[in-house]
Amino acid sequence: MSYVSVPLTETFSIPSIVTIHYYEYGSDYYYAGESHNFWEFLCVDKGEVEVLAGENRRILSRGDIIFHEPGEFHALGANRGIAPNLVVIAFRCDSPAMDFFRKGVFTVNDYERRLLARIIT
Repeated sequence: MSYVSVPLTETFSIPSIVTIHYYEYGSDYYYAGESHNFWEFLCVDKGEVEVLAGENRRILSRGDIIFHEPGEFHALGANRGIAPNLVVIAFRCDSPAMDFFRKGVFTVNDYERRLLARIIT
């Protein structure tokens, strides 16, 4: 029998995870912000959060996810007194394909939320 190999294309390479957190904030939570030299994403599991990303201010609710690129200043706080629960994962990635995630807000589906829950667990 002859075997045929299938070459794989590596779109993303994440050589290291910096942090993985699940936060349950109060309704008065506010964080003045930071910037750093790695990627970070924030996904809202419950409630609402107001996020400042660079010059853009956005309101995120359950299932919304935002990526902060390296060097981007970002801050956040509870929106309208609604306590947020957040998944925050920071990682290093130099793949050009990460350009897709710059300056955007996306929505995760139920399957993706379950994957994030497994990572947190």
